[in-house]
Amino acid sequence: MLFRARLLGEVDEEVIKLLILECKRKGLSSQTQNVYISAIKFYLYEIEKMNRKLDIRRPKKGHFLPTVLSHAEVMKILELTQNLKHRTLLALTYSAGLRVSEVVSLRIRDISFEEGVISVRGG
Repeated sequence: MLFRARLLGEVDEEVIKLLILECKRKGLSSQTQNVYISAIKFYLYEIEKMNRKLDIRRPKKGHFLPTVLSHAEVMKILELTQNLKHRTLLALTYSAGLRVSEVVSLRIRDISFEEGVISVRGG
């Protein structure tokens, strides 16, 4: 890496920024890049007792969209579920757009079959 050619006490901001750019180029996650930055700063501040502050910006946390199943995939899951209780909960979760935590806290009294309404507590 870039640090092999230098003594660690002589590492400056530019070298650290190049290291982070290399991490991005290799496709490492922002969390991994933050671990590297923290480790380097710890070493320089605590071991080498460096006095000046480094102005290294940390990468923003990546945002990932959740995986959304197609209608056909959901129907296949429902068809393959043998247990009636499980199938009912899966169908209710999908059709009402409920989260797992909301389904877990559901009670029979929360569902009004006459009005076609589900009361969600703590949603």
